[in-house]
Amino acid sequence: TLSLPSLSFLYYCALMGGLLLAWRFHSSRILCALIVLFLAQEAIPLFGGGHVSPGTPGWTAVQAVAVLVPLDFVLIALMNEGGFTVSDIAPLGLFLFVQSVIVAVLCRAAEGRPSPPARVHRLAALVSLPGYALFAFAAAGIFLLARFLITRKPLDSSLLWSLCAFFSSLRFIGTTRDSTVYSATAACILAASIVENSYLLAYHDELTTLPSRRAFNDALLRLQDPYSIAVVDIDHFKKFNDTYGHETGDQVLRLVAANLSRVTGGGKA
Repeated sequence: TLSLPSLSFLYYCALMGGLLLAWRFHSSRILCALIVLFLAQEAIPLFGGGHVSPGTPGWTAVQAVAVLVPLDFVLIALMNEGGFTVSDIAPLGLFLFVQSVIVAVLCRAAEGRPSPPARVHRLAALVSLPGYALFAFAAAGIFLLARFLITRKPLDSSLLWSLCAFFSSLRFIGTTRDSTVYSATAACILAASIVENSYLLAYHDELTTLPSRRAFNDALLRLQDPYSIAVVDIDHFKKFNDTYGHETGDQVLRLVAANLSRVTGGGKA
């Protein structure tokens, strides 16, 4: 069984590894999600000072991040992949800064409230989050699940499962060791999605989602006689693109690819 310092080290390794992968592969959305997780995890001990119980600033931080993180994950899912230029990063940085200020103000306000009775300071290992926080997680989870079923992209799947792991980390906030395990899991899920997405792009065409040239070459190595290969062409496609535009042309390619993917008899497009 790993000690708490070892688990914390693994959490920061997963976080830094994910940030480096996101930077290397220009995945601004995963980078943003990891930063959101980091800020949320650091806010609780920063304002709680090691004491997270109802009525304390630490508990206020838990309630705040329980609402803001699901909201941020939904917004990240709706974002387009951008670069790492100042014009792209500045609005995101400002948005997260405003959220951090809001959490800080709420926690500072909680410091001035009367202390609750001593019996309330005991926090159970399994924390019951407020109803509005549960609603925020449930709504974000349903949205991310529906989005994944539509797009079938690794990033949408990773946001969903990472959010579930973060939810578990908050539920077990009373047990620091368990909470750290779930936090590290959330970071690992996001980091792994970059590798999965890179594999998907390497072996599948991004527009049609059909297996690409590399997948075709790998399939050729596994073919056994007898076999046959059919080549399909779309007549006058350039003229179609020039007449109706490339966006409509892309829709045609997706339509043709969708029909080819339904090939039967052991064939594969």
